Amino acid sequence: MGACDVKLTLKNERANYITSLDTLRGKVELNVNSEITVENVQIKFEGFAKTKIEVKERVHNGNSSQTRTQIKRESHTLVYNAVTLFPPSNVREVSDNKKFTLTPGKYEYDFEIKVPLLNQCADGGAYGSHQLSVLPPTSSLSDLFNIHYLLKVTVRRTTWYKANIREIKPVNLRPFDPIDEIIAFSQPLFLRKDEVFKGMIPKRIALTEKPTGPESYKIPEKKSLGGKSSRFLKSVFGGQVDEPNYVDSTIVPFSLEIRINGPYLSMGQTPNLSLFITSKYGPERYKGIDNQTSGLGSFYLHHLKIDLASSICLVAQSARKLLLPEYSIFHQKDLNYPIDLANLQPNPLSNETSNSLPYELELDRSMFEGDAVVRADIPPTCRTCNIEISYKLKVTATFVENIDSWSSKKIEVQAPVTILSGIPAPEEYIEMRQIPPHIAQQVLRNYPPEMFAGGNNMGVEAIFSNDAEISPKILTGEKVDGNQLPSYQSATQS
Repeated sequence: MGACDVKLTLKNERANYITSLDTLRGKVELNVNSEITVENVQIKFEGFAKTKIEVKERVHNGNSSQTRTQIKRESHTLVYNAVTLFPPSNVREVSDNKKFTLTPGKYEYDFEIKVPLLNQCADGGAYGSHQLSVLPPTSSLSDLFNIHYLLKVTVRRTTWYKANIREIKPVNLRPFDPIDEIIAFSQPLFLRKDEVFKGMIPKRIALTEKPTGPESYKIPEKKSLGGKSSRFLKSVFGGQVDEPNYVDSTIVPFSLEIRINGPYLSMGQTPNLSLFITSKYGPERYKGIDNQTSGLGSFYLHHLKIDLASSICLVAQSARKLLLPEYSIFHQKDLNYPIDLANLQPNPLSNETSNSLPYELELDRSMFEGDAVVRADIPPTCRTCNIEISYKLKVTATFVENIDSWSSKKIEVQAPVTILSGIPAPEEYIEMRQIPPHIAQQVLRNYPPEMFAGGNNMGVEAIFSNDAEISPKILTGEKVDGNQLPSYQSATQS
C-alpha cells in the first residue's frame, strides 16, 4: 500500500463503448494513507494513432554490404483534454502556491469531459502532414498499428524524486454513423457482370400446345460424336438411316446483378443486398409451345461467397506499408440453387438505369440472410494522418449447367463500400448539421431500439412514430444534394 491509492469510475450509460459528442461522466476517488504534497490532481482524456513499420535497408561498407532492419514509428495525438480536479478553480485563481498538502483520508472528485467530433492532430505535432477527420475507432492489428483512447488520472508530486501516482482506464471509442452522408448517397448501388453458357440445349420439347401426358413431349439428346460413322455404315450396308433427334446447341447469356441499398454496411448486421439474374431476353425464349419451361435456361447456383476485401495503408515517417486482409461474410458450397430463365420477370428498373437489363429473376435471400453477417470485430472505415482503412464488397458466384457438371462459370463483382459502426447519430449532431427531423427519422428508423440507450438521440418514441412526416426523396431513393448540408468544419465552428 502506497501513500495514495487512486480509483477511477466511469458512469456512462453505455457499458461497452463511447462515441463522439458523448459527455464522459465519472468519479475519481483518492485514498490518502499518509500525508502527501502535490502540485495538482488531473484527469485527462487522450487518444493516439500509432504506426510501426520495419524497413530493410542495404548498407554498403567498402567492398561489402549487409541488410539492416530499421524500425520506423509515427504517433499522432487524436485528442487531448485535461481537467484539473484539485485544487479547485477558485483556489487556483487566487493562489500562487504550487504546493498543496493532502492529509490522510478519502477524497472524491466528480468529472465531466466532452468527447470532440474531430481530431486535434492538425493543431500541432512533430510530423508535417496532418488531416482533419472524425475521431477514428479504437482498433489495432498486431503491432503494426494501434488506435487507442484512455482516461488517465495523475496525482502530480512536487519533487522529481517522488514518482507521480497514476490510474489509467482504456476507453473503447466507436464513431457514430454519418447520417448526412447516408442521406446524400441514398441511391442503390448496382454491380453487374455478364456471362454465357454455350452448348446448351432444351431439356424438354413440347410436341403439342396442350400436353396430355408424357407422350406429348420428348427429351432431346445432343449429337453423338460417333453419329457420322454410324450413319455411314448403315448406308453402306443398306440399313435405314435414322433421323437425328437432337437440337442445335444454343447459347444462354445472363448476368449476375447485385443491388445494395446504398454503399454502406454496418458491423454485426446482414448486408442489405439482393441478388438477381438479369437477361436481355425475355422468358418466352426459354419456354416451349405449351408455354412451359423448355429447360434451355435451366442451371444452378453452385457456390456463393461474400467477402470484405480491406485495404489498410500505414505511414511511418518516410515508410509506407499496404495490408490487404480479407474477411468472410458468407461462404457456402454445394448450394445447388435452381435457376430457370423461363421464370424471368420484367425489370422495373430497366428504364431508370441505362445499364440495367429488361428482365430479372430475384434469388431467394434466405440462402444467405441468416448467416451472412459483417464481422463486429473489424474496424469501421476511417482515416487518420498515418492510417487509412477502406473496404470493397466482393461477391463471387459459381454456376453450373447440371448438378454433376465438371465445368462451371465463375462470376466475381466488387465495389467500394463504407463500413459503419451501426451507431445512430446523436441529436446534437443532427441539429449541428441542420438536418430536418422528418428526414433524420427515416434513417434512424433502421436502427434497433436498443441502440438509442441513454437518450442519445431524438427519442425512440419520436423516431418510430408513424405520424412522422416522410420525405419524398427518401422514399423514392432520390439523391439528396449533399451541398445543401453544412460541412464538418462549418458545423463545428458555429
